[in-house]
Parts: sequence; C-alpha cells; structure tokens
Amino acid sequence: FIDVPAICPRPPEVWVCSVRSGAPAGFLPVRGGFRDHFVEAPEAKYCCEACRLVLCQPRQTECGHRFCYSCINDILSCPNPVCPADMEPLFKDKIFRDVCCHREIMALKVYCRSEANGCQEQMSLQQIPDHLNVCPFFEVPCPLGKCKERMMRKEIPEHLAWKCKYRESTCEFCKNKMPLTELQKHKETVCPAFPVSCPNHCTSSSLPRSEKLMSSHTEKLLELELELRSLRQLRDEMESLRGTLDTVRTRLSALEQGGRASLETQLNRHDDMLSVHEIRLADMDLRFQVLETASYNGTLIWKIRDYKRRKQDAVAGKTLSLYSQPFYTGYFGYKMCARVYLNGDGMGKGTHLSLFFVVMRGEYDALLPWPFKQKVTLMLMDQGPSRKHLGDAFKPDPSSSSFRRPVAEMNIASGCPLFVSQSVLESGTYIKDDTIFIKVTVDTSDLPEP
Repeated sequence: FIDVPAICPRPPEVWVCSVRSGAPAGFLPVRGGFRDHFVEAPEAKYCCEACRLVLCQPRQTECGHRFCYSCINDILSCPNPVCPADMEPLFKDKIFRDVCCHREIMALKVYCRSEANGCQEQMSLQQIPDHLNVCPFFEVPCPLGKCKERMMRKEIPEHLAWKCKYRESTCEFCKNKMPLTELQKHKETVCPAFPVSCPNHCTSSSLPRSEKLMSSHTEKLLELELELRSLRQLRDEMESLRGTLDTVRTRLSALEQGGRASLETQLNRHDDMLSVHEIRLADMDLRFQVLETASYNGTLIWKIRDYKRRKQDAVAGKTLSLYSQPFYTGYFGYKMCARVYLNGDGMGKGTHLSLFFVVMRGEYDALLPWPFKQKVTLMLMDQGPSRKHLGDAFKPDPSSSSFRRPVAEMNIASGCPLFVSQSVLESGTYIKDDTIFIKVTVDTSDLPEP
C-alpha cells in the first residue's frame, strides 16, 4: 500500500465545507487535492496536473488534462493562462466539470483520517463523512460547549466524568447540581446549607446560612412585641381616663351652683385628652395591622371587604381609589403596594376595575439596584371551584419614573386601567360575601442579596 502524498507532495491543507458540491463541513480541502491515505496508489489519471494530489472537484481542459477546481482557478487568475502540462492556452468557457472522474475518485478506498489515533477502518472516499460522525478515534470538542478541549470521541465519557471543569457536580451541603466552575462561588455566597458563624457570636460554632436569616425574622418579631406593648399601655390609659370622665360627669350632674362652670371646663379637658388618646390608639392599631399582615416574599394577598359600599363611594367621587398594605421582596428588599380603582380610572372609568402597582420608599433603598426591574403579575382571584383567576403581567420600563428610586413616599402607580370589566367581575364568582381578593406577585428569583 502506498500513501498518495508520498507520490505527489504538497503542503498540508485545511479542510472546509464546499458550498458548490454540498459536501459536509471538513470534508474538502481549501486548496489543492485530497491528501488522504489511499489503500492502493491511485492511477495517474486521478492526479492533478498542477498539485499532483488526487483530484478534488476535477475540471478538464480543452487539451484533455485534469485539474483540481482550486488549482485551475489559480491558473486562470493569471494573465494569458496556459496548461502547465502542454503549454496550450486555456479559456474559462472551454473548461468543464469531469463528473465521471469525480465519481470514480469518490469510490477509491482510503484509510480513516483518524488512523494516527488508532482507527484501522477502510472505506470509500465518499463514505468518510458518515464514518467520521461515528468514529470513536475522531477528535471532537467537548459536548458541553464551554470547554475548549478536544478529545477522541471514545474519551468523551471519561472527560465528562473526571476531567472537564464544566462537568455537573453536586453541592455537598444543599445537594443542588451545578457546573463545577460555579460550585465554590455557590458555597461562599448563596448555599442555604453552607455552615457559617453565628452573627451574634453565640456558642454555636457554625449554623446553616439559612438560619442566619432567622435572626432578621427575630428582630421583626421583637419590633412587633414592642408595638403591642405600647398598644396595651395606651388601652390601659384610655380605660383610666374613661373612669375619670364618668366620675366627673356624675359630680357635674349633682352640682347646681357655682362649681358647675369649673367642672364643665375640667370635663372638656378630659374629653380632649380622651380624643387624643383614641387617635393615638387608632394609629397604633393600624400600624399593628400592617406589621401583622406584611409579606416579605414578594407576594401580596389583598382582601377588600364591603365591595358594594366602596364601589358606590368611588362612583360618587368620595373615595376614588384604595391602597393596599405594603409588602416587600425580602426583609431588606423593595417596599411596594397595590392601588385599585373600583369604578375604573382613565380609559376604564365607569366600565372597568383598574389595578396598579406602586413602588414605595423603603428603609433599605440605598442597598438595592435601581431602576426597579422585577417582573410584576397582577391577579383577581376566582373564589369559585373552577379557580379561573384573571391576571396580567408586565416587565417594568427602566426609563419610566415609576420604577426609579422613590424620593417621595411613593412613586406614580403603573399598571392596567382596563384590568377587568365590571360586567365580568360582578357576573362571575370573583365576589363572595361582598369581598374580593387581589394578588400581586413580584419575581424575586434573580434578586441579589443586599
């Protein structure tokens, strides 16, 4: 057996896809002929007169000599081209494809191009692409894409199991799977089960990172307990004032003479003090309700009672809109609320329920990324057995002032003036016991920790 390159020497070529012949990528050389290791030495008629390699896409001249397609193009690009075999002048319009010769060459037997790697298969030149697609000795890139290493196809399982730095690995603490290159960063930053030191320097040597969040929750509960303590104290003071007021009224009714004016003044003063304490009590009660119903996972469930009365107030212009209690994307996240117009707003006034989303000024805004970019989903909950909730979602416009860092108590609301028609709302099972439920969900999956 004789290797053709030993007969027709030629500098190594690059293999590429040929658009003209429809050959697969990597099969045809860029320039010149085939340099494959042929089982038997090809006949001279199959060799190019210019490069002396086996013809690639053969072309025949008027004088009967054969050339590779790229070789004849190089010759024709010269002024006054001539055939190098007999020095006859060449004309482009008298050169044709030699289909028969091409078919015979593609049937010649060759060794696999991965022979140097150990493959001993023999096949026709035309069968090389199909063989290389399955050859275990053919060099291929890592199937994961990010890895730049090349290997024989048969080495892929071992590479993916032990060598590739992008192979899938499992966190030993939380058991989540991820590329090996991300494992260390995952442990150091977000792994919920990774052991960390207690922030309060207690006797526990290490705790899972998720338990560290419990300290924040404990702080919130402590704040709530302090608010409750103040509320109880105010209630005790109010009961004491009511007892004093009843005593004064009894004495006033018994007096008919001179001291009546003085007692009336004292009674008025106690009435004023009682009004102030009742206002403070109502304020503390409201703050307690907000703390009790606050959500810190980006989801708001808003229960709106007395729907008919509230809608009549909106129609009459008394109370056009209602605000929900605030909710948060996390203990140190964005502060938000919802705003609803039961009789509609703008294009929906008088025909629709309008629902909007509002970004509020929060305590930790300086640590958060701005503008606000999280996906928002608005939903009217179906209270019937079919649970056909009505919803809409949007991604905030970064250029809108509604999603920049608030400088006032809250930004301009943004949402859906035509969220749901009043006919659909009032004819279905969305209202039950004169109550509706509205759900707002903010996507927190890609939020970084502050």
